[in-house]
Amino acid sequence: MDNVYCKNDVSLTEEEKRVFVGHLEQLEIANNIWDLFGEWVARSAPRINFFYLKVYMDMELMGLPLLPRHSNL
Repeated sequence: MDNVYCKNDVSLTEEEKRVFVGHLEQLEIANNIWDLFGEWVARSAPRINFFYLKVYMDMELMGLPLLPRHSNL
């Protein structure tokens, strides 16, 4: 049986990025997209934070959206 779970994080390892190399190539997206995503996470502010939602099936990383978290401060 497949065990799907998620966790949020504010960093990515090089290994995690490599999981999606083929997908980025298929979509003709440059690998430096990670730099842009990293800048958004690094520049998070009190009213909005960006984070990665790491989606796993069993122990394998399967999805990785970059999402905003809004605060009502």
